[in-house]
Amino acid sequence: MMTTIAGIIAIAIAKFCTLAALGRHHGEADPTLLQWIMNAVSHILLDTWGFTELTVVIIIGMIILAIPALIVLTYWASTHRQRG
Repeated sequence: MMTTIAGIIAIAIAKFCTLAALGRHHGEADPTLLQWIMNAVSHILLDTWGFTELTVVIIIGMIILAIPALIVLTYWASTHRQRG
């Protein structure tokens, strides 16, 4: 049974974004949560939108590479704007 994107976001916020949880964070993964996330992504991207596995890997890879690139570009633009 699938929930909406809002439900996924609400669960993620409730699970990870409290200040108390930040102090107790450790490196162990929750296999049940990881399986649920993998099933949700698989259902949304593969079944609903019809993407292939390779397309999903490329999209996720581009997002992973784009985030630090945007941070660097934003920093670079702000420092050049202050000089000029």
